[in-house]
Amino acid sequence: MRGRPLCTVCLVLLCIVCAIIRTRVFSEPALALKTKLEELSESGGNTVVGTAYRIEKKETNQIIYLKKVQLQSSLKNEKRAAVLVKSCIIYDKSFTNIPIGAKVEAKGSIKIFESARNPGNFQQDFYYEKQGVAAAFFSERIIEVKKQNTPYAALISKISRIKKYWNTILEENAGKENGGILAALLIGEKSGLDLETKELYQKNGIGHILAISGLHVSFIGLGFYQLLKKGGLSFAAAGGISAVVLILYMIMTGSSVSVVRAVIMLLIRIGADIAGRAYDLPTSLFAAAAITVVWRPLYLKDASFLLSYGAVLGILATAPIFRIVYRGSCKLIQTFFGGLGIQIFLFPVTLYFFYEFPPYSIVLNMIVIPLLTVVMGGAIAGSILQFAGELFGALFPVSWLLKGLSVLCLQGCGLILTGYRILGEFCMKLPWARVVCGKPQMWQIVICYGILFALSIAAQRKLKRDMCKEETKKHGSKEEVSKTYRLVLSAGILLAVGAAAAFCGLNFRTMGRQMEITMLDVGQGDCIYIRTPSDRHLLIDGGSSDIKNVGKYRIEPFLLSRGVRTLDYVMVTHGDGDHYSGVEEILARQEYGVSVDRLIFPGVWKEDEALKALAVCAGETNTSVAEILPDMSLQDGKMKIDCLQPGRENTGWERNEASLVLLLTYGKFSMLLTGDVEGKGEKMLCSSEKLKEITVLKTAHHGSEYSTPDDFLRRTKPKLSLISAGIDNSYGHPHPALLGRLKACGSKIYITAETGALTIYTDGKNVLAKTFLTL
Repeated sequence: MRGRPLCTVCLVLLCIVCAIIRTRVFSEPALALKTKLEELSESGGNTVVGTAYRIEKKETNQIIYLKKVQLQSSLKNEKRAAVLVKSCIIYDKSFTNIPIGAKVEAKGSIKIFESARNPGNFQQDFYYEKQGVAAAFFSERIIEVKKQNTPYAALISKISRIKKYWNTILEENAGKENGGILAALLIGEKSGLDLETKELYQKNGIGHILAISGLHVSFIGLGFYQLLKKGGLSFAAAGGISAVVLILYMIMTGSSVSVVRAVIMLLIRIGADIAGRAYDLPTSLFAAAAITVVWRPLYLKDASFLLSYGAVLGILATAPIFRIVYRGSCKLIQTFFGGLGIQIFLFPVTLYFFYEFPPYSIVLNMIVIPLLTVVMGGAIAGSILQFAGELFGALFPVSWLLKGLSVLCLQGCGLILTGYRILGEFCMKLPWARVVCGKPQMWQIVICYGILFALSIAAQRKLKRDMCKEETKKHGSKEEVSKTYRLVLSAGILLAVGAAAAFCGLNFRTMGRQMEITMLDVGQGDCIYIRTPSDRHLLIDGGSSDIKNVGKYRIEPFLLSRGVRTLDYVMVTHGDGDHYSGVEEILARQEYGVSVDRLIFPGVWKEDEALKALAVCAGETNTSVAEILPDMSLQDGKMKIDCLQPGRENTGWERNEASLVLLLTYGKFSMLLTGDVEGKGEKMLCSSEKLKEITVLKTAHHGSEYSTPDDFLRRTKPKLSLISAGIDNSYGHPHPALLGRLKACGSKIYITAETGALTIYTDGKNVLAKTFLTL
């Protein structure tokens, strides 16, 4: 950092903020506020008052962002003090017309943002906390809207109308699907973006084109700046006008972290031109980062922030390394190494947040990014032509020509986007389209970046030494030695870079002979993941009655975070939706999510219409279906899973009675997996000789009142009892009577509603239980 004092100051500031965040200084006030809001929400009726500063339109509702918010109880007998927060959001199904800047009052109920309940799950509370949004408010009715005529409110309102009109032009002329993509990448409007297309782009590593980034800002802002300068304006005049346009564009697109970065860096560049100073990319990058974290400190832990700034830092860090490897002037090779450098530098961050990476993304981006400039240029040209056609339609007969050219431009952009989709779908079908590594540990990331920065510093020093040496002619064998030396050096550098990335991709959490059993928190439902000592993966049940898309949003992210790309076995105990709904999603999403080798049902599954339908779904995705009967087992080394019941003879039983019951043993460790067994099923277990003392009991039927009777517990005497039940579920699970029986037999109880996911580690002798949430 010698010779870059501003860069050094900004870097020190970033380190200080990072240290403050690590000490949880920001967390404690947020936790205290959360407690106040929880107390207020328990009162039932609530009122919110605040000023609208942003509106998002969805298909079923609109989301109103309020600032300077006051939340209080609307019940007459409640005398709780009002809670003041900086910002909150209202979900409004009435689509009441709310002008930007208006003072809004509404009645409804407060909803506290959820914490992640399982490893790898989305952290909703952090997502909104980093934006300064304290809570959500579900509106029953908008009581009052008072329009405030301030200059800022009028400006934001006009920008919103332009954005809405622009979005309409794109969708009408390019088609709904392609128009939605163009709106996302040009004006940051994602309400019309097809979710399947978004996921396809993300899985192929080109999802960044759907977010407004440095490329977009540079294309628009720098292009406009250069145009004004060529038009004869001075540096100051062109820079001032461009700065205003950039800030307005940033407001229009929603001020995402990548846009803020790009705008700040571009403004610094324009400022350097005006001042007649040289533009320094590292100083600009760290200055933009410092400004961003002063504005929003928690962005330092955010994926968007780290990926956006990391991409630029990756260029700076890896350019000297690959300059040593290749010193030619071929643009194609330089572009390849540039993309490779960014991908390698972002690899640890990508794995930390998304658990997988697409190997073909480097090649895809070499095709996609150059064409993206064409798409953006065509979309802007088409939009301008449409604006002109509307503006001068009454004055000029060429209006139809302008609109026709607009349609041609936007349809042409749509063709390129269709090509993106076809290319993405083709890549997803190739071998190794997705490599799932799981979430790396922090020490792995530190070592990986330590190696990369060490190589970068060494490469920079070598390049400086080479520049200082005078070119001398080389002859004969000396030239050959020089070429050999360069070849060996290049190979060594590439190997070191590859080793650093590969080291970060190793899943050390799954190494060793320990067995891992995790009971996931899926709300009111059941899901148990088992990793065997030889690294096979089993899932027993996977469903929920109160969590929508539980397979996609709770089970699948957990599995990917553990490095699971394929489940060797998925066993469904019976045909209740709260045990298989997520499995159905996983089967349907195998290309984008987790694949399943074999689906296993209890012996009476052909009597159950739900399980037969699930078998058809498995057949459509080439997943084999089998059944397990008493005296059959799955074995993996010293680990064994025995089927206790039901057999084919247990026909005509109720679903819960005919639940699959399994006994897992590994050395001295044992666990009984009971599904929802009750009634006849429990009586048959108790009358058999199959029950014995066990280490862990997966308590049947979510801890219902009449399940797991005293006779059952006298025979099993579980040391640990696990209960999967949803928070404040309508069934009252787990029932106090059942909890009393478990406590009476001396069993330690874990309930997912309280602990989140619970993981048990065992080597066959010792047992360690870890809860995901702090008790």
